[in-house]
Amino acid sequence: MCKLGVDTRDGSFKHNASASELRRTVDWALEQLGTDYLDILVLNRGDPEVPLRESVEALAQLVAEGKGRHIGLSEFSAANVRLAASVAPICCLEMEWSLMSRDLEEQIVPTCRELGICIVAYSPLCRGLLTGAHQVVCLNSCFLKFRKV
Repeated sequence: MCKLGVDTRDGSFKHNASASELRRTVDWALEQLGTDYLDILVLNRGDPEVPLRESVEALAQLVAEGKGRHIGLSEFSAANVRLAASVAPICCLEMEWSLMSRDLEEQIVPTCRELGICIVAYSPLCRGLLTGAHQVVCLNSCFLKFRKV
């Protein structure tokens, strides 16, 4: 799985899901890993400056060239998952999903089920909170603070 669409070369976090940047990143990853293909090309959150359709078309072209096997998404709305799936087959969607982060169950899960897209859950233990390694310290009714036990 190779996440794409974020440029961190200068130490900052900038969205860049242009076709040229996606291609550059895939070529770089292939070279670094010493392989001919990547299993899943994952578009990370998209880019507000680049239409989602263009980014997915670019990923589909990379798959057609054999540089990737599948296309995945990370952190997308149900509507954008549906849009991406109308452009090219989407194999998975990576989303935060835990006992404390269940927002995706209302729209994302049904959409993915309908479209045959697997959900890859990240942070299923709520970033460590559900491991018992942290204690919740209530600051007020709106904000919580966590302290290591």
